[in-house]
Amino acid sequence: MDTIIPFGVENIRNGVDRPTIKPNAWVADISDKKPVIELGWDQPQYVREINLVFDTDTDHPMESVLMTHPETVMPFCVRNYYIEDDQGRIVYQKKDNFQTINKIVFDEPVVTQKLHLIMEHPSAQIAASIFSIRCYS
Repeated sequence: MDTIIPFGVENIRNGVDRPTIKPNAWVADISDKKPVIELGWDQPQYVREINLVFDTDTDHPMESVLMTHPETVMPFCVRNYYIEDDQGRIVYQKKDNFQTINKIVFDEPVVTQKLHLIMEHPSAQIAASIFSIRCYS
């Protein structure tokens, strides 16, 4: 019998950037204090752009200011993260993110065989999650 892993890393490359009939997201283990996704290639790549699509819980709309709402930010969105190259250098860092799509464009390409996306959990009760990571040269 096949094991069903609904929040596995394969979801970040399936081309679907939102939940449909399945989650389509990678979700970290809540007990992991430093959730990381590693991207790797056989040869060095010239990465000029990285697009990240975070889970902002599209089925949990923020109501207008005319209605009460318990949150002031989307509770599932990864707010703090950074990206390292294969030498452990931080090539990008983001604090206080609130957007679903993060488009990172480098002035000069990052030449690397690996990238690590290191995230903080949005809260102690909510695990870090992401729908997709795309790199362009």
